[in-house]
Amino acid sequence: MNKCTDTPPPASPAQAIGDDATRVVGTLESDRYCERCGFNMATLPVFRDAESDLLLVRCTECGKLHPANQHTTVGRVWLQRLGVSMLAVWMFFLLWMLFMGGLAEMGMHMVTIDSFTTYNSARGGGVVEYPEREELFVFIFMVSMVSFVVPFIEVSILAAAAHHWRRWAYYVPAVLLPLIPFAIAWQNWNFQMPELADWTFGVMTSIYAVQLAGGLTAAALCRRQTRLLASILLPPRMRASMGFLWIADGLKPPACSKPSETRG
Repeated sequence: MNKCTDTPPPASPAQAIGDDATRVVGTLESDRYCERCGFNMATLPVFRDAESDLLLVRCTECGKLHPANQHTTVGRVWLQRLGVSMLAVWMFFLLWMLFMGGLAEMGMHMVTIDSFTTYNSARGGGVVEYPEREELFVFIFMVSMVSFVVPFIEVSILAAAAHHWRRWAYYVPAVLLPLIPFAIAWQNWNFQMPELADWTFGVMTSIYAVQLAGGLTAAALCRRQTRLLASILLPPRMRASMGFLWIADGLKPPACSKPSETRG
């Protein structure tokens, strides 16, 4: 009588730690690499689970169970490692974009205050000096445009990268991302020219309000602007690869190609 029929079957594969050898039906004859630790499981015994009737093999290094009929090559293991590396690169890119956006937002505070103030040694403090009216209008317009566009782009990137977030969650970075550069710039100028603290705070608050408006606009639109740009700039096949932006809002994803028109 076959030995594996004399042994009572375990309740589940997890309980087969000490009983694998009693139900062995063969051995792995080709390379199989453990998806957890990468160990080559060739020549390891294959046993049949009594409950699920599946052929299983257990990695002797980490103990993970694998289906014996699932082909895993060393290339797949390296592809998984490459995927982890690419994910790390993608996260670094997102953090780099947010960091550069924060520098640009803080730069708007620094450039504005620096352009309007000078240090008068005769008076022993900072003095506010406004440029000509035409130059002042152009300068304020440029600072306002940059202050609005930078947080708009930051929150739009987050809306595309973190498409699984709830809609209200995008308002949190819209408020916090401009707030950090505002706090750093305020502390810097308050230390350099404390006698102009009230004026500096008013100007920086105005710039922060514009940056906040840009972030809140992107948070309100969420993925709409990204879908619009994808529809305009990307061909159908590349547009379909970004279908998650449509699915996240319960919309039908774009097709890979335009449907052919029937001629009457």
